[in-house]
This record gives sequence, structure tokens and C-alpha cells, in this order.
Amino acid sequence: MRELTSVRFARPDDADAIVRVVNDAFDIESFFKSAPRTTPEDVRALMRSGQFLVLDCPSGGLAGAVYLSIDGSRGYLGMLSVDPATQGQGIGRLLQNAAEERCRDAGCSLLEIHIVDIRPELKPYYERLGFAANGEVRPFPHPEHATRPCHLIVMTKPLG
Repeated sequence: MRELTSVRFARPDDADAIVRVVNDAFDIESFFKSAPRTTPEDVRALMRSGQFLVLDCPSGGLAGAVYLSIDGSRGYLGMLSVDPATQGQGIGRLLQNAAEERCRDAGCSLLEIHIVDIRPELKPYYERLGFAANGEVRPFPHPEHATRPCHLIVMTKPLG
């Protein structure tokens, strides 16, 4: 196991490393997508509307990243990504916990995520972390990249 440092807020110069870790982690979605999960332009735009939390590996690169935005009493967590070489070590949980803490500190009472319906492993994973589907579905954000029909399931978690 590589030694990891603590979670920190991403800097603008982290954008390319965030793209790498997100796209590597989301490569599992290539069975229904014809494009990578994100681009440097997408990440830079998200950095203007929210923030990324990242976890560094001392040997270089990022072990993981997560996007977080806060709107009043609601937080939104997206692109939770762990480098495939460091998966299974609790990094995703560490990043999610840091995002939840940031939301609580900002006065949020609810955290929201969106998962794609055709990855059946995601719903039980997030349910174990305290999220529940709220009955809302949304269109897949880039239908031009989907090679089969899909949509997003909205899940929420109360933050106490």
C-alpha cells in the first residue's frame, strides 16, 4: 500500500491530474459510453462552480478525487474517483467523509449524488454509505456519448 497524505482542496494546477484519476476510475463505464468521463475544460469549469477534494500519493499523482458543490442547505457530491491502483483501501470513503464534513461545516442538511442506472453495483454501495434513492431521475447529461439508453438516479443522505 502506498503511503497517503491527507485530503486537501484541489488547486487549478491539479486539473490534469484530476482528469486522469477520474477517467481511469470511470473507465469501467466504457461498456456504455463512447467518450471519457471528463476533460480538462470540464474540470476547470467545475472548479469555478464548486471545488474538488483530492488525496495525494507521496510518490506522485493523485490517489483519488471528488467534486463538491454547496447550494444553501444542500451539498452535491460528484465524480467520486479512486485511482484503480489504490482502490479497496478506503480512499473513496475517506474522500466522501471529507466532503460530508465540508458540507456540515457549511450548514448543509442534505447531500445529493447522481448515479447512472445501468451500473447496478452503485446503488447498494451508496446505500451502505447512508444514501437513499429519492425517486427522482434525470436525463443522462451527455446522451450523445451513451451507446445505450440510460439515466441518472438521484440519491440523498441527511447530514446530522
